[in-house]
Amino acid sequence: MSWFKFWIQAVSLNPHAWALATAIFETLTAIGLLLGFAQKIGYVMGAVFSLAIWSTAEGFGGPYTPGATDIGTSIIYFVVFVYLLAIQYMEGITPLSLDYVIARRWRGWLKIAGFANNPIP
Repeated sequence: MSWFKFWIQAVSLNPHAWALATAIFETLTAIGLLLGFAQKIGYVMGAVFSLAIWSTAEGFGGPYTPGATDIGTSIIYFVVFVYLLAIQYMEGITPLSLDYVIARRWRGWLKIAGFANNPIP
C-alpha cells in the first residue's frame, strides 16, 4: 500500500508534468521503434517504462478479486521489449534500420544501438 501512496503523492504534485513526460516518452519510443533508431537503449528504456506503468497505474495487474485473470497489458509490453533486445543481441542490427545506416558511417554508434558481438559489415 505504501508503494501506491508514494506514487499517488508524487504524481498529484504536478499531474500535467507527468502526463506530458509520459506522452513524450511514448512518442520517442514509437519513433525509435518505427525508424530503428537507438534500438538497444530504446528496448531497455521501453522495458523499464513498461514495468513502471505495470507496477503503478496497472496496480501489478489488479483487480485483486478471486477469479481475476487479467495481468495487465504493460507486463506483456515488458516481455516484448526484452524479446526484441534478445533478438537484436543474437541477430545484430537489421539493415532496414536507421541504426545500421549510422553505424556503417560511425562505428561508435554500435555502443548506443547494438552489441559488439554482431558488428556491422
